[in-house]
Amino acid sequence: MHEPLLRRAANPAPYRILGLIMRPFSLGHALLLTQEAEKDMPMEVALAAAVWICSSSWRENRSPGFWAGIKMELWKRRCRRARFDYELQRQAFERYVAAGSLYFPLSDIIVTRPTAGDGLPSGAPFLLRLQQFLMMKLGLSEEAAWDYPYGLAKMRLACHLESEGAVNIKSESEEAFDLAAEQERNKGGSPCQV
Repeated sequence: MHEPLLRRAANPAPYRILGLIMRPFSLGHALLLTQEAEKDMPMEVALAAAVWICSSSWRENRSPGFWAGIKMELWKRRCRRARFDYELQRQAFERYVAAGSLYFPLSDIIVTRPTAGDGLPSGAPFLLRLQQFLMMKLGLSEEAAWDYPYGLAKMRLACHLESEGAVNIKSESEEAFDLAAEQERNKGGSPCQV
């Protein structure tokens, strides 16, 4: 049942936005985009910055090399000549991020919440906990963890947490019930009517 989601997360479809080929949406991309979201920029500039980030690896984003400046200048010229429809490109970028952020649907029951050593709820950012999980459980380097596909990382963490009894990934029957309930609500009925 969840295999199609897993397949899409493990082998994402290629995206080309503003003429650049996007890398699989990763933890590092998600982190760097939060930084860009804090800046006040026109939509076209913000989209270009986000596309540049997501077309690059963690290392390329953190320490651009000599060729990055040349590559960026060539890309800017190509963008000016191409006259992109920025609204359509923005929508494509949103689809790219959504496709790269897939996860298994969880039941409403969450048995435990991560705690710090003193028993208090963990205040660590989710992306950092996800990166640490990839490093500790999969043995990835810090850089490789930041480049790991975001949706696949969330699925691996959910699978691990389910094996630990911390969460429940929805089963096929729960998904079918939820779908039937949603259809009934849309018709104005109740799924529990006799």
